[in-house]
Amino acid sequence: MLRSDGTAQKADTQSTITPTTIAEAEKIDALQFSQAQRQELAEAIPGQVKTVVGLRQVDRPLALQPAIRFDPRLPGERSR
Repeated sequence: MLRSDGTAQKADTQSTITPTTIAEAEKIDALQFSQAQRQELAEAIPGQVKTVVGLRQVDRPLALQPAIRFDPRLPGERSR
C-alpha cells in the first residue's frame, strides 16, 4: 500500500476477517458464498495471511533469479 506521500505502508495483518468482510469482498469479485462458506473462509484466511507474511520475511539476495522454467523430473532423470 502507498501513503499519500508515495512511501510504502505495510498492510495491517492484525485486521479481523469476518463473514461480513467476505460478503463485502464478494461484491468486488462478483462471487457469492453461503453463510457457512463465509464462516469457513473467515477462519482460514488469517492462517494464510500469516504464511504469506512469513514468506515475505525470508531474506532473498537481489541477484536471485525467478524460476522461468518448470521441470518436474527428479534430479538426474532424463526424458526418453
